[in-house]
Amino acid sequence: MKMFESEFVGKTVMSDEGMVLGTLRGVQMNEENGELVNVLVEPAQNVDVRLYHQDRGYIVFPFATVKSVRDFVVVGSH
Repeated sequence: MKMFESEFVGKTVMSDEGMVLGTLRGVQMNEENGELVNVLVEPAQNVDVRLYHQDRGYIVFPFATVKSVRDFVVVGSH
């Protein structure tokens, strides 16, 4: 199943435990093989960003932790 970045960006990102983590703002891709590597999340105000890996103000989740993409993007523990 193919998905485009525009289908992800702007979606609310939640943990698999139901906590709102923020808004998906981008994806990082391996330029050599086209695989999605990470998703970049603008953190919600109530999220303690110190608990997560960060890059340029975004929380970074490995794409492998994405469990579901529907109305929300659900990420699991990493």
